[in-house]
Amino acid sequence: MKQFINRLSLSLIVVLGFACTTVFEQTVDQLTTREVVKRVRQLSAELNLTPDQKAKIRPILMTEVPKLKAVRDDKSMPQPEKTAKMHEIFNGMKDQIRPLLTPYQIKKLQKMKEDSFTRKA
Repeated sequence: MKQFINRLSLSLIVVLGFACTTVFEQTVDQLTTREVVKRVRQLSAELNLTPDQKAKIRPILMTEVPKLKAVRDDKSMPQPEKTAKMHEIFNGMKDQIRPLLTPYQIKKLQKMKEDSFTRKA
């Protein structure tokens, strides 16, 4: 009987651990999705993106935003290395998004970036 209770307890712990992990992963995925939707809305408002452009940009951001989060949250990585890695990811996103934009949108995006650097300085 005691052995049965031990096995049952162990099984319950494993099931609960799996359930907690799954809920956590879903929460992270939902946060990523919310952040991407928010960013696409911001870009859409600033650049007047077409529905087709939004549909093509969203998957790019869905792939890259978790990478940015992982770098940001990595406590073992030195800050200069984090900054370099984040620039690398941003440049990769820019290289994927730029071909989807019109020349006017590209100029506007560049101005937004310059304005952002001005505010930070």
